[in-house]
Amino acid sequence: MAQEISHSWYLYGNGNSIIIYDTDLINNNNEFISNESIKGNIILLGNVFENKVTEIIMNERISDGTDISGLDQISKLFPKRTGVPIPDWIITGPETKWKGIGGLLGAGFWNNEWKFSEVIGYLA
Repeated sequence: MAQEISHSWYLYGNGNSIIIYDTDLINNNNEFISNESIKGNIILLGNVFENKVTEIIMNERISDGTDISGLDQISKLFPKRTGVPIPDWIITGPETKWKGIGGLLGAGFWNNEWKFSEVIGYLA
């Protein structure tokens, strides 16, 4: 999936990306490390059992679970072209597979402090 996202970004957005492992961002104490080679945004793939960075962030922010079906659903919502606005966060549900965006359980944007806000987010 990382290669597909990277390829689409290069092909349609003329963007450059690198694919790294979660272990490249943390030390043995599960603390984030400075990595000067990483500039820009990070897209995390994998749930708390597959990605250590996701586990750290989810334990600090919210409690959530993902599975292969959810990852497959969310990958279909990822934009393949530039200029397509998408929320900062999306929560899919079992109905998303056949309802599309009508089956989302939540979506929205983080506020200026990177926290949930009912004004710019929706939870079912």
